[in-house]
Amino acid sequence: MGYYDKNLTAFENISFDVGYSLQDGEFVKVEKRSVPQTITNAQGMAALRLTILPDGKSLYAAILEYIKDAEKKTSGLPESDERRKQADMLRIAWDQTNEWKRQGSTVATISKAFSLSEKDVDGLFILASNLEL
Repeated sequence: MGYYDKNLTAFENISFDVGYSLQDGEFVKVEKRSVPQTITNAQGMAALRLTILPDGKSLYAAILEYIKDAEKKTSGLPESDERRKQADMLRIAWDQTNEWKRQGSTVATISKAFSLSEKDVDGLFILASNLEL
């Protein structure tokens, strides 16, 4: 089990035969879209913010908490320590990346930490790609 030990249920009602678009504050179905391989950082952050976990916290807030915890746990370690490098790289990716890659290491790290299934990640990428910010 990952950092977030509850099952992610945010995508139970998403059909992968259709996409969803946020229009006037409501999600509406749109024609089928394939899972995009990249999304912008803003789209990804917005999709995470719109994904509410069973405890009522957004996935965005939970991931930010995870990153802060990793930084806190590794802050006293030498910069050459592998755990410190990983925490630093995660923060850099979170703050500085322009796009998220579906098969990228940051997405894989977060997916593993939060026990996100392939379907969950696909749902996030589909949702994100439909958000026009």
